[in-house]
Amino acid sequence: LQPLETAYALNPWDEAICGRLILARSAQGQIESAFELAKSAVTRFPESAQLHRWLAHAYQQRGEQAASQRHRTQ
Repeated sequence: LQPLETAYALNPWDEAICGRLILARSAQGQIESAFELAKSAVTRFPESAQLHRWLAHAYQQRGEQAASQRHRTQ
């Protein structure tokens, strides 16, 4: 996880690194941290289908159906 954190700190505009970091944090149980990063990242990468899918699922898990649907249609 630390190498991804370092890579992201050096280049937060790299969509691939950002996506991998979100998945890595989530896999490590850092769900809230991954969620906050994804919400931030989707403003930098609004065309990212991967981010929108991840957020749609995360919002659904939280019971926020309207937000989930918004990201499903992006």
